[in-house]
Amino acid sequence: MRLQSLSRLRPRPAGVIAVVALSVALGGTAAATGYHVLSGAQGAPVYAVYNDSGKSVPPTDNSFHTLATDTIPSAGNYWAVGKVSVSDSSSNPARALCTLTARSGSGAADFDTSVATVDAASGTNGSANQATIPLEVVHHFSGRGTIKLACQQNGTSGGGATLNYSYIKIIATKASSLSNRAVTH
Repeated sequence: MRLQSLSRLRPRPAGVIAVVALSVALGGTAAATGYHVLSGAQGAPVYAVYNDSGKSVPPTDNSFHTLATDTIPSAGNYWAVGKVSVSDSSSNPARALCTLTARSGSGAADFDTSVATVDAASGTNGSANQATIPLEVVHHFSGRGTIKLACQQNGTSGGGATLNYSYIKIIATKASSLSNRAVTH
């Protein structure tokens, strides 16, 4: 009887592939920019994009910059996670505001937003301080769509900071169903 109950806990091939893809993409061993599509044994595709080399934004630029876009080729329910490392190489602290937005066609979007404060560069060599911003979103795609990770410098002190965005990742996994509910108290 006990062996039967333990056998139900055995990982399924699609789950193992999804965990491996998530671990590799969030671990960041790849170079520059890329795109991967993995298909699980049970037909659950995983779409991942990364840009490890990133982008630098000067202190005078407070606009949103799209850092990565993951294309979802067909309709379905998806869970997506995103991550970006933000560093400040200037002598002024800064805040980074990042969003992960999922949208298909002209329909409504689902999104997640996060803010991180990045301290000014420190030490005698002016080494950059860094913060990691994690994001996640679930979305029902009615057809082809995109998931975008974008960030902006959101307020500075002392005259602005140069923010560097790197190790940018988006991973989207198709799910058989999803429930997207607001939390109520």
